[in-house]
Amino acid sequence: IDCAAGIVVVEAIAPGKARARLDRVVAKPAVPGEERNPDANTLYLQPGGRIAGRVLGPEGKPLADAIVMATPSDGSLFAMMREGRGAQRTDADGKFAFDGIVAGNKYTVRATKEGLAARDEGPIPVEAGTDRGDLELKLEAGALLAFRLVTAQDVPVKSVEARLSPQSGGRRRGMAFGANDVDQDKIVALGDGKFLIRALDGGTFDLTLQPQ
Repeated sequence: IDCAAGIVVVEAIAPGKARARLDRVVAKPAVPGEERNPDANTLYLQPGGRIAGRVLGPEGKPLADAIVMATPSDGSLFAMMREGRGAQRTDADGKFAFDGIVAGNKYTVRATKEGLAARDEGPIPVEAGTDRGDLELKLEAGALLAFRLVTAQDVPVKSVEARLSPQSGGRRRGMAFGANDVDQDKIVALGDGKFLIRALDGGTFDLTLQPQ
């Protein structure tokens, strides 16, 4: 592999195989006459799996440009870093595909798009050779929640950060501790103590207020 000198990441990808990766590989400038030793950095590709499908909008039509992620369902931070797949966007037909998923775990696929409630699908077991290509995630129009914070004297509360999280049993599958809060970009401070929460998933939530 020809690359600039420095610290690099080497990743190997092959059809039907789990990705293999080497971090912090030292790439040195080529020295004339020096014999290269490929055994110094060896990548072993193991059989992997595939998860694919499409995302639909509220009317049942393919939803383009939705964000889809696949993460280990056990919520382990280490597993998410090692085995989770980076977010990708659906194509014009609403389709997505995660190839080369590490076998031997269960995964949760999550689809989101601004203005719509998110949708999770899983846990999906992935073994060597798994090819799950029939997933269909339909995103519905989310609920709106509006409220106003005031003191006992009916004075608007200022400089407060609002956080919303599902109550016990509503934890987002496949996410690590602290990652199940409603996305902050859905919570809009309108001033005068007023807040608006958009595209909210159905359920029961706890509201936490923190002074800024």
